[in-house]
Amino acid sequence: MALIIKNQLKEEFNVQSIENVDMLFNLTERINNDKELENTIKVAVSPDQLLMVATIKAGYYPITVNLWNRLNHFHIVFKLNDENCKPYLIEDTDIFDVYLEIFDSFFRKSYFVEPSQSVIMSRYSDNELPMWLSSNFFSEVTAGFLYSKNNEEHFMNHYSAVMLDAKTTAFCNANSVQPIFVPYTCTQPEKALSFVNWLFTDEEIAALLTFGTDKGPLPGYQFSEDQNMTYNKDGHTIYMFHHLIANFSDRLFPYDNRTFDMTGQYKNLAKKAIYPPLSKVIESNHGEAVSDFLSMTNS
Repeated sequence: MALIIKNQLKEEFNVQSIENVDMLFNLTERINNDKELENTIKVAVSPDQLLMVATIKAGYYPITVNLWNRLNHFHIVFKLNDENCKPYLIEDTDIFDVYLEIFDSFFRKSYFVEPSQSVIMSRYSDNELPMWLSSNFFSEVTAGFLYSKNNEEHFMNHYSAVMLDAKTTAFCNANSVQPIFVPYTCTQPEKALSFVNWLFTDEEIAALLTFGTDKGPLPGYQFSEDQNMTYNKDGHTIYMFHHLIANFSDRLFPYDNRTFDMTGQYKNLAKKAIYPPLSKVIESNHGEAVSDFLSMTNS
């Protein structure tokens, strides 16, 4: 997960890194011990994000997690080290015990708040939310460009991002692993793989897929005469293809806010992430198994 925090708080409390949940609690405690504050500063977070942390920490994983009705996918879980993929009801595991063990200090102080739908949509435009946790960082940046005001009022001019390291993580999103299909009728499959390799490693393509283009009838960004970049919400594709590419660019990073350049950290997390046994089974079977998997993710 990543913590998105207002620059004012980050600078005032000298936030350099947050390596774990305990450090996040200590930061929240320090902020709220400031006697000049009138109201409690809370961390906005969706319950499913906290449950995912506890699930992985307890040694389990859900079938998948998508953007809608995410808590529904936690009813049945599997053990990360079980190649037989035996399903368990979540209440028959110790996940809730681990959940309370990790986050009890936050609950006792009421330091968590679940953001309403209106807050979720407005946090990029009014720049009022003090800080929030995001388990889908790239989509967070993409949404920020869709809903933020441009230039000085853009949320990237008011917030910084800090990654929370995860000692154990796993691929639990249907978009986390993208199979690349080459038709069996293809007479030169090595050419297809060569194209994919180019797509994933070429520097120019990385910049195009990461930030979009300034060409065409609907460019994502343009340069002014003084070489400043302006962004077009209707044409922007910043990080929109984050789950399709393995190579990112930092050449045109928006508003030069380098705290939001977390591609290197996410790559390191991906390298140590556990590939759940159920995903391996589905991948090895393709065809009918993939159809079954998609039906599960959409139910």
